[in-house]
Amino acid sequence: MEDILKLIEIKRQRGHRSIQLLNQNFRKNEISKDNLLYESIIENDLKTDEEAAQTVFNADLNNRNYRNAKSKLRNKLFNHLYFLDYDKKEYTHYKKYEYESYHELHQARILMIEGAIDLATKKLLYVLKLSKICEVIDIVCQALVWLKEIYAMQGKLSLYKEVELASGYYLKFQEAIRESEEFYFSELVLINKSFSAQIRALNQIPSSIEQIRKKSAEFNSTRIEILALKLELLYNKINNNFSRLDELCHQIEDWYFHRKDGEIRVDLDRNKIFLTRLEAYYNLKEYGKGLEFAEQKEKTFILGTDMWYDFYELRFIIAMHDGQFKLAAKYLRSTRTDKRFNSLHQIDRERWKIYRGYLIYFNDEKLVRWGFNFNHFLNSKLNYSREFAGYSIAVLAIRFLYFLRDNDLRSLDLTLNEIDLYNSSHLDKRSNYRNSVFIRLLNLVLENDFNYECILEKSEIYLKKLQNTPIPQDKYAELEVYPFDLLWNEVLQILKTDKHYIHYKFYHLATA
Repeated sequence: MEDILKLIEIKRQRGHRSIQLLNQNFRKNEISKDNLLYESIIENDLKTDEEAAQTVFNADLNNRNYRNAKSKLRNKLFNHLYFLDYDKKEYTHYKKYEYESYHELHQARILMIEGAIDLATKKLLYVLKLSKICEVIDIVCQALVWLKEIYAMQGKLSLYKEVELASGYYLKFQEAIRESEEFYFSELVLINKSFSAQIRALNQIPSSIEQIRKKSAEFNSTRIEILALKLELLYNKINNNFSRLDELCHQIEDWYFHRKDGEIRVDLDRNKIFLTRLEAYYNLKEYGKGLEFAEQKEKTFILGTDMWYDFYELRFIIAMHDGQFKLAAKYLRSTRTDKRFNSLHQIDRERWKIYRGYLIYFNDEKLVRWGFNFNHFLNSKLNYSREFAGYSIAVLAIRFLYFLRDNDLRSLDLTLNEIDLYNSSHLDKRSNYRNSVFIRLLNLVLENDFNYECILEKSEIYLKKLQNTPIPQDKYAELEVYPFDLLWNEVLQILKTDKHYIHYKFYHLATA
């Protein structure tokens, strides 16, 4: 009861500011302008000031009512940061402990300022317990500084010396973390800067991993060891060493995710590790293992979250590459029927449209076609930016197959011209190599007048290039819903099966 009485006394003496939060009690008739702005942004998916001002206030962005409402909304949303629900399943145990440590440390400092020393001491001791578990050593050091201050003021010499001794150790620990993070982040910035910088970083990464592990061993630190593991994961991913990547993910799962306190102690998201392992199976072309692994881990992904969509997208691609088109259709329906699908970013929804276009070619079912404007997919003008040129090639490639299969030679010719346009003006041959090779293969079809034997012979060299070049990991760079080498086999099969009919239509059309 003493704690409660002291807190009430502080509240009475200091009072409190009005905490302005969003009012989402819709039983009230009156809703403030900033609430109206908030609801309009959510409901209408507004992206710009111009859209918001026009939709809510029927005015331009300089309108005073709009500017005031926007300012109030911003402040209220900042206030909401103090009340985020970190108990939700999508947060890792580590993040929950880290958040609570910062929250408790903030409260402890306020109690110190208000003179509630006994309460502050209890709070700081609790902070130490929490922050040591997840090795948030910055908080440990700060809590120890404030405990030293309290014990010094109280003249508690033995407790002061005990804290002083602990401070010395944890300051060294803090410095070890800082040095390890410097190794990690200096490599990470090069990896993310550019392809050439990434190549330069590869030579340094093994040495950095070794240095980080020395620090980890010195302090028996899980947090520092995780930095080494993260860097090793990146290193093997960049080097296309997917067998080692699979091994590392398996080790991480055994070391941390199967231990009772493992997920509390480590700054790792188990679902990210599962996704990385699934990517390894995909790149190793061990599609059966990948689909089996995904089935085992499905329940760990929360329906409708960003990571759930990433998980299902990768499952879809693996099923397509494995030729399991009915399974791919199941995954497509799961994503399309999720209530959050229409709130995804437009470019993400566009990818799923492309996936449907491919799936219909291989598995033309009513449920796959339902709600899909197939004619628009085949005939609409492409308007992807240069950044997403790989999407355009993916669409044009499957259009080419549709038109070839249906003997639509006019559309086929137009499609090939459009492919050449993208190839010459949008694609960087170094980073879009597989796209460029596949485009060259498609050009062989018209250049050799649909002559199967001639095309088969001339395509061998390009097909080998495709087979010897791995599919890029970046789904934005070169989107291969179905591997280009297998797609080319579809082209050859059509030419082989219908060559006489195609030849007849081609020459008949040419002389008409």
